[in-house]
Amino acid sequence: MMAKLLKDQLARGIICSSAGNHAQGVALASKTLGCDAVIVMPFTTPRIKWESVKRLGATVVLEGDSTCLRRKGTLILEPAGALALTCWCRSILQVL
Repeated sequence: MMAKLLKDQLARGIICSSAGNHAQGVALASKTLGCDAVIVMPFTTPRIKWESVKRLGATVVLEGDSTCLRRKGTLILEPAGALALTCWCRSILQVL
């Protein structure tokens, strides 16, 4: 899905909330496509998972211990004009 974004959309960066595999996929796609990514992960995420996301070049923010808290953290941390990639509905939302 990220591969279909326009260059100006990718330039704004991506932010998402995930506890593992989705985070790694977004981080890898961001690295491949040359855009910045911020991944909000719960405090309970095993170190090996968040370190893997960081090694792929994404910024990791540990926030909350539930999906609702991670979503809240994602919205609070989201840069103006960035694209929020949401795994719970499998869509990309442009946040104003």
